[in-house]
Amino acid sequence: GAIAPALGALFLVLAAVCYWGALSRFADETHTRNRRISATWAAALLVAGSWMLFPASLQVPFLCVAAVVAAFVYSSSAKFSLGLHASVFLAAAAAVSPMPAYVMNALAGSVPTAPAWSVWVVGIAAALCYAVGARRSEEKTKRRVLWVVPALLVGFAVAALAVSGIVGVAGSAGLVASRLSVVRTIVDCAVALALGYMGSRWGRVELGWVAYAAVGFGTLKLLFEDLRFGNASSLVLSLLFYGGVLILLPRMMQKGRKEASV
Repeated sequence: GAIAPALGALFLVLAAVCYWGALSRFADETHTRNRRISATWAAALLVAGSWMLFPASLQVPFLCVAAVVAAFVYSSSAKFSLGLHASVFLAAAAAVSPMPAYVMNALAGSVPTAPAWSVWVVGIAAALCYAVGARRSEEKTKRRVLWVVPALLVGFAVAALAVSGIVGVAGSAGLVASRLSVVRTIVDCAVALALGYMGSRWGRVELGWVAYAAVGFGTLKLLFEDLRFGNASSLVLSLLFYGGVLILLPRMMQKGRKEASV
């Protein structure tokens, strides 16, 4: 209780010391193991310290700023742990914010109105982290996994905002459950195709992974929403768009891999 703020401040000071060790004291390649241990402690202490010291309204912007800073430092240093920390801090900020509930309600529940400011903060921070960190060319494809979390947050946030916007515009006419299920399917398919196109055009394999994650979400949505609330016409439309994605997305990704190998 009373000691939590002081303990949180101490954790943040220790996190700064551990980051100094990772970026300065153990910067040489001969100290790789020490650098990774120090960086791991730094990330854990920073998340724990922010949780103890700040209220929920301040944890989100603090962790988002930490994620963006980590992405900037990674883009210049190429230290794997810093790229990983950007995703860790973003995930922690998203968990503290109402973003997961907003996305789930927009895509699978009662469509909410305008999102809270913290949802915008997480979405903008995720976009900045991806724009800063993912622009660095990587020799190893496995390093692209560092930017899956930012891309995932941006993709699903855009889909949720699109559904909320469509429902807001059509609010006067109203959308019954069957029509809403079609709208959600179309938005999900559009986001998957957009991610796949950008991934194939820019050589970003992580965008293709997120696109397939959106397709997987669409599969679950068809089973648990469209088949439950849809009628004959809405099911035909949903299956038509979903089938189109299943045909176009693999071809798009295969074309991108061929262009990258040339």
